[in-house]
Parts: sequence; C-alpha cells; structure tokens
Amino acid sequence: MRKDLANLVGEISRMTDESDLKTLNKVLIGQFKYVQERKAKMAKIKLRVGQEVSFWSKISGATPHVGKIKKINRTKAIIAVAGSFDWSVPLANLTVEGVAA
Repeated sequence: MRKDLANLVGEISRMTDESDLKTLNKVLIGQFKYVQERKAKMAKIKLRVGQEVSFWSKISGATPHVGKIKKINRTKAIIAVAGSFDWSVPLANLTVEGVAA
C-alpha cells in the first residue's frame, strides 16, 4: 500500500463523528461512480454492434463466453452467444476478439 494511502486509512480509522464519516462515504461513492463511468465510456468507444467479443461470468468459471454485440446501452451491452441466451454484460468487462488488450 502506498504510504500516503496508508496515512489516509489511518486517519479514517480514527474518525468517530458519524457526520464526517457519512460525508466521506458520499465523496468516496461519487468518485467510485465517476471512475466506473469513465471506464465504461472508454470501453464503449472501442465497441460496435456486430463485433465479436468475449467475457467471463461467475457461472462459466474458467471458460470465457464468446458472442456478438446485439445492442450497446449506456453502461452494458447485450451479447448474443451461440447456443445460449443473450447476456447483459458491463462494457468494461468485454474484450474484443482478435485484438490484443
């Protein structure tokens, strides 16, 4: 862990005022959402309908699913997987097939 982050964690662990902790929580959640949105937007730039992509799911374990993009939404894409049903997958979890990441 970075030294500045370790110092910040130490300061937070000493906080006892609930109001301060709620404010800190609100700021952290806002920053986390911002980072996720930015990551999704960067992924969305690279994706097109009909493009072949792969993704991992908790259900499949070590085997990735491969399919084609049917629709791209704001944060997720609908992926048609042959011999299976359509999957709704977060954009940041998709890997374009045939392109090194």
